[in-house]
Amino acid sequence: YRHWFKTTDALNQGMETATQHLLEVVEELVNIHRITGKLMHLDIEPEPDGVLENSDETVSLFSDWLLPNGKPWLAQKFGITESEAEELIKRHIQVCYDVCHFAIVYEEPADTFAKFEAAGIRIGKIQISAALKVLIPETPNGKFSLGKKLLSFVESTYLHQVVARDAKGMLKSYSDLPQALELLPESKEEEWRIHFHVPVFLENYGSFSSTQETISIVLKEILSNPEITQHLEVETYTWEVLPEDTRLSLGESIARELSWVIGEMG
Repeated sequence: YRHWFKTTDALNQGMETATQHLLEVVEELVNIHRITGKLMHLDIEPEPDGVLENSDETVSLFSDWLLPNGKPWLAQKFGITESEAEELIKRHIQVCYDVCHFAIVYEEPADTFAKFEAAGIRIGKIQISAALKVLIPETPNGKFSLGKKLLSFVESTYLHQVVARDAKGMLKSYSDLPQALELLPESKEEEWRIHFHVPVFLENYGSFSSTQETISIVLKEILSNPEITQHLEVETYTWEVLPEDTRLSLGESIARELSWVIGEMG
């Protein structure tokens, strides 16, 4: 969580510790693969307000931390070349691409996939999920009405980070929905994307919408390039905290999620 690290030195220390732990995981997974033939990988999942929240920071984890530290360390451990050690790191540390998370930070799927491919980073799993998307009215009355409607999404079980975008395309982050709502009356922003995993089969929630369109784009990318990944997981878990008028039975909700995704994939 980004806000736990108050200084650059603290962040760097955290990254050093995490890097060493990740490399120890790689060492163990290499041994498992050699002994059992079972290939396992740990998939890192960027998230809003995480130390890794976008594709650039994810690439940096590999280029600035895992590879410089891991190649000589693993080469010595296993008696292999640094080039072979790099392949082991990229084989056993991959990315979990959560569609909701990358949509919240306004990344286009094709750009993100191309960036990872260029860096030689594999996507081990894609989590199919949708975030809440809200267009901000210009008038005070409109903002007041929007704030009242969004209160039904304020709950304490999860953090609901908000990333706002203004007319110039500049992004601003709020650590949770209540903090964003507090500043809504003076906001000059055009759009909010809220870290609230809403059902993927619904495009609209009353006057709100979702990032469902991004899921459709991701699925089309996968169909056109199956090498991106073959592991898809529909990941909605907020059923109990959804507003009453969007709730269905758990079985019906899960069935509709899977049916919608299968339909989108043709």
